[in-house]
Amino acid sequence: MIIRIITLLCCLSFSLMTSAQASGGQIRRKNTTSSVHVSKASKSKNVMPKAIDLGLPSGTLWADRNVGANSPTAYGGLYRYGAPHTRLDGSNSEVSTLPNIVGTSFDVAMVNLGNDWRLPTKEQVKELLQYCKVTKEETNRVVVAKIIGPNGNYILLPLAGVMYHYGRSQAGEFGNYMIGEKDCFLNVFIGNEVEVATYGPGNDGESVRAVKRPVYHPSTSQVETVSASELRKYNVQVSAFLELKNAIGLRNQFRNAGYDAKIYFDEPSRLYRVVATSWLNLEDAISSKKSINKYNYSCGIFTIQNGQTTFVVQ
Repeated sequence: MIIRIITLLCCLSFSLMTSAQASGGQIRRKNTTSSVHVSKASKSKNVMPKAIDLGLPSGTLWADRNVGANSPTAYGGLYRYGAPHTRLDGSNSEVSTLPNIVGTSFDVAMVNLGNDWRLPTKEQVKELLQYCKVTKEETNRVVVAKIIGPNGNYILLPLAGVMYHYGRSQAGEFGNYMIGEKDCFLNVFIGNEVEVATYGPGNDGESVRAVKRPVYHPSTSQVETVSASELRKYNVQVSAFLELKNAIGLRNQFRNAGYDAKIYFDEPSRLYRVVATSWLNLEDAISSKKSINKYNYSCGIFTIQNGQTTFVVQ
């Protein structure tokens, strides 16, 4: 089986498709005229998933089934971005337009499964594709994408379809999998070959595959990271990593260049953020950002309030 991975640009969801048409390098979605039906699994109470250790460097654990699904190959519910209680009649109890909803009251996984679960971030999806093998498999007469981790453990992603205005369309043809960051999504096509690609954005109702916060050993992290109280109000970030060792490497580069660089561990996103400089006022932070950008770093400026990281300048 041929597997081809195309560079991840930015992502809001996985899209699994049994067939696709390509023309001039552009992916065309099938039309939306197929029949609409409601899955029984989407009406049922949430069955707590098992956390699967795929052997990823970050330690991230992935759920073995979709939110609302009673088995690893069942479809589960469909949710719009930032609407944890989306119903298949198309109505939403609440909607968020935040660019990042991981760990917030709009996090579909956390609201439905509890505080230990989150929507995956873009970095976690990148890691999943970088370290895992993707194959096609038929289980119980259901075609799924099988994601096999470095340690041989795996998860299955069924083709659960999508909700355009209401109901479930094109189940068995493709499925969108939500990520907790907005504006574009990742697609896994399943035909005669498995192909990973990106296109979008999309605002349709999507399936949700949660991740569980890994168990960290704090002895190393606490020595190398700082708390929010040790940073000032405006912080110039040069990069963020899932692995502490990568953050340490970049921090040390900036320290060697004369910066008082620090690493802040962002609990909701599970990212190690490398802060080159930290300031009391925004004007100084912007000036520092411009200076650092000269070295080909695309910096952002964030604040921390009640444990939540918010970027005020990208």
